[in-house]
Amino acid sequence: MSSLRARLVLGCVVGITVVLALNGAAIYWAVANRVRGDLDRSLASSLTTSLPQLAAELGRGGPPDGPGPGGRRGPGGEGPRRPGGPPQGPFPRLVDREDLLFSVWDRRAGLRGSSAGLGRETLSRFASELTPVPHDEVGPESMEFHATVFADGTPGRAVALAIQAPPPPLGRPPGERERATPVLEFVLAESAAELEASLSRLRILLGLAWPSTSLVASLLVAWVVHRGLRPLSKLRRELDSVDERKLDHTFSAERLPSELTPVVDQLNSTLERLKRAFDREQEFTGDVAHELRTPLAGLRSTLEVALDETDAGELREATHQCLAITLGMQDTVERLLELARVTAASPGTETTSVSVRALVEEEWSLLAGRADERRLRLELDVAGDLRAESDPVLLRRMIANLLSNAV
Repeated sequence: MSSLRARLVLGCVVGITVVLALNGAAIYWAVANRVRGDLDRSLASSLTTSLPQLAAELGRGGPPDGPGPGGRRGPGGEGPRRPGGPPQGPFPRLVDREDLLFSVWDRRAGLRGSSAGLGRETLSRFASELTPVPHDEVGPESMEFHATVFADGTPGRAVALAIQAPPPPLGRPPGERERATPVLEFVLAESAAELEASLSRLRILLGLAWPSTSLVASLLVAWVVHRGLRPLSKLRRELDSVDERKLDHTFSAERLPSELTPVVDQLNSTLERLKRAFDREQEFTGDVAHELRTPLAGLRSTLEVALDETDAGELREATHQCLAITLGMQDTVERLLELARVTAASPGTETTSVSVRALVEEEWSLLAGRADERRLRLELDVAGDLRAESDPVLLRRMIANLLSNAV
């Protein structure tokens, strides 16, 4: 994917989608834990409230949740009723909430009672592996909470507890008194159908909100990225208008993001260097034309004169003149080629310390004869210890050309 805009949009969309999914999962987990925790605390409170009388009745061997008249249980798990009297049975506090279901076991004697709402079924025996605690030390930390499913498939939550029932009166013999102190297992459950339905609706809502929010976020990100990259598109169009005739163009950094300012500065610097290079090239072309025009003119005039001559000696002299002019032109071309080589290899040029005065005096000595003929002399105003870091061959060529042109 080569488009910067597509990369930005795709990256932002994927990131937003993942964050939304994680947030949705975190919200569902927090809400589910909260409502299930509230239900668990309600169950624990109901069990704790009714536990003292339950344990006392069952510890004394009282009736479990006995049948009412005609062999039927009373509503809500009550025991048999007396005409005009209170419910008779060990679970008087639990009948205040008919939505609660319970089962009680004696670890030695087995099932002691269950709610009428369970019919012939019992709750799962979640407390069978619990360590019993004394009846007067019961707390939430001694209870276990479980998800359960009732016989009709309804989901529920259950709290399990195992206690050591209170001992019987001291009047009984020790052995009988020990046998009459059973370990009781309580499992109290409540339907969680409404809770699970609410959580299901929450899952559906979060599931619908996730793609819709991701879609809206994607459109918003695409719009923001498009607007954010607009200055880059404008800069590209401005670049397209620059050619070799407009190298003096300057890009303006006004109203551009700060991230593009270094790019614009570098572009302006590059154009400036290119303009200088083009100017040098044009100047160099003019210099080459000037250097070659004079010898070519001399060569042409000599040949034109030689064509009119019939004397062999004069023709020979004209030929020598043409050869000298050609050798001079060859020397000029070789110097141009050497300059091109130096320009191409300049990044890797090896430098050393060169004495400037010694190099100038050495090159001037080669031109001293011609200088004397023209009555020319050289005055050096160079410190004796002046040294230059340069390629000695190229520096020698430069000084030789300079002095030769002067002579």
